Amino acid sequence: MIHNKNNDKHTDITWKNDSTPVSTYYGDVYFSADSGIQESEYIFINNNFLPERFKNTADFYISETGFGTGLNFALTCKLWTETSIAPSTLVFTTYEKHPLSKNDFIKAAKNWPELSEIYSELIPQYKNLQPGKNRIKLDSFRIELIIVIGDINNTINMSPSNSCDCWFLDGFAPSLNPQMWNDHVINNIARIARNGSTFSTFTAAGKVRRALIKFGYCVEKTKGFGKKRDMLRGYFSTKTI
Repeated sequence: MIHNKNNDKHTDITWKNDSTPVSTYYGDVYFSADSGIQESEYIFINNNFLPERFKNTADFYISETGFGTGLNFALTCKLWTETSIAPSTLVFTTYEKHPLSKNDFIKAAKNWPELSEIYSELIPQYKNLQPGKNRIKLDSFRIELIIVIGDINNTINMSPSNSCDCWFLDGFAPSLNPQMWNDHVINNIARIARNGSTFSTFTAAGKVRRALIKFGYCVEKTKGFGKKRDMLRGYFSTKTI
């Protein structure tokens, strides 16, 4: 592994085989070294039924826990431009406590040359991220990206209620990063969700499933990606908070 100690504004990572970033805070990879795109598409794009939904929508609002390398965002951008109808706009809000430095962000993006068109517009604007909301506009894709920097336990309160059509729950594993999966965060995830909005996540942890149900989600286990047996997906059913 190649170690890269960034300044205090950015996360501290190592590089596995000089291509896969690994968080030294949480001891977990940012994406699968073998099939990052396929895993992200399966868990977040397909299990939120976005290919069908993007064809029949006006403006659409996605929220995400954990921006990381921006892979989920870039894949969503690609699908949006291929399937949505102008002048509809995608607003993508993502919560990130430890952003990658710009140099690390660029290095990670080199893993996916098929997404270079999106990253080439995103990377010049991925700089000087400040605590709180940072707005980035990708006008040629009809997309607004809002990167919320800080501990999600504090920053998630910034988002209005009933404002999200879909959640990507993509923090590091609950066993490694429990503070992102606690009741306070999941309560706010439900608060922000619109009735009928969907979610998906790689984890099938019982604690996460029970908390989502507690705060109003209908939750089901479905087949995980690759060798992973299960994952969770579902939708917000009733406003109880």
